[in-house]
Amino acid sequence: MKAVPPARIPANEEDARAAREVLSTLLDAVPDPIFVKDDAHRYLLVNDAMCMFLGRTREDLLGRSDHDFFPKEQADHLWSMDDETFATDSDIVTEEPLTMADGVTRTLSTKKRAVSVIDGRRVLVGVIRDITELKEQQRQLSGAKEAAEAGSRANSEFLARMSHELRTPLNAVLGFTQLLQVEEPDPARSAKLGHIRSAP
Repeated sequence: MKAVPPARIPANEEDARAAREVLSTLLDAVPDPIFVKDDAHRYLLVNDAMCMFLGRTREDLLGRSDHDFFPKEQADHLWSMDDETFATDSDIVTEEPLTMADGVTRTLSTKKRAVSVIDGRRVLVGVIRDITELKEQQRQLSGAKEAAEAGSRANSEFLARMSHELRTPLNAVLGFTQLLQVEEPDPARSAKLGHIRSAP
């Protein structure tokens, strides 16, 4: 098996530019929106999926923050979540609705992590997954399950009620047949009444 040479830090500007192009190509191949923010919450890097997700060009996004794209309350919330991520070395995973620029609310699962880069700066790396359709499918399945359970309960109640409704007159019929057998000891009639009482 051929040995893979270790990754190296670009030695000059040309190497650095080539490394950035490779990274950009790789990130743009990922279908989920990916972003990197600095500690001032400004976008440093976004992939094509992130641009499509926000309906903005890369030039629109880079160097700007969520306050430039979302209503203040929403941007403040995102800012707060980013601060929480910067304060820890763990992944932060959230699942919440977000109203997009077109006014449509989507349910998003976002995974963020703060990492230190080569020059010692901390940056926030995030990946977004749109789970709106998945949540709708779960809601529909839950509704179908509840409907099936309600149907099963209604069926059980119906059978219990019908069993009671049938048992009451049948008990009366059986009681009367027993009385007839005792009160009128006609052998032919007694045999017929016996058939009624012994019927399954």
